[in-house]
Amino acid sequence: MTENKPIKILMVDDDPEDIYAIRRAFKNSKLGVDFDSAQSVEELFSKTRTPPTAILLDINIPKVSGHDILKKLRRDQAYDNTKIIMLTTSTLQADRNKSLKNGASGFYTKPSSSDEVNNLIDDIVSMTQ
Repeated sequence: MTENKPIKILMVDDDPEDIYAIRRAFKNSKLGVDFDSAQSVEELFSKTRTPPTAILLDINIPKVSGHDILKKLRRDQAYDNTKIIMLTTSTLQADRNKSLKNGASGFYTKPSSSDEVNNLIDDIVSMTQ
């Protein structure tokens, strides 16, 4: 029997409004998710000394692309059990394919409605259990 560990989510995105919307959705879900955020690659690696359950990763981050961050995380065995979910404004099939090829656990276009946000939260929680 496995013990239930708390779900720890780290969202990496340079847009504070997107972070706020997802943080609020997790809080409103009352699922007890431990949510944190990083707005740069440097902040990501300073906050992941203990890898989270899942990382929500934007593709368009200043200085380093989310694709490059994904590849770096997937080369590090410490993140083998971390779900890395691309959460981006991109709707390009090429971005989806590249993300999945490089080891993303999922690829989602950022939601534009509260129903889409709720569905995203449900999907993320399902992936991490």
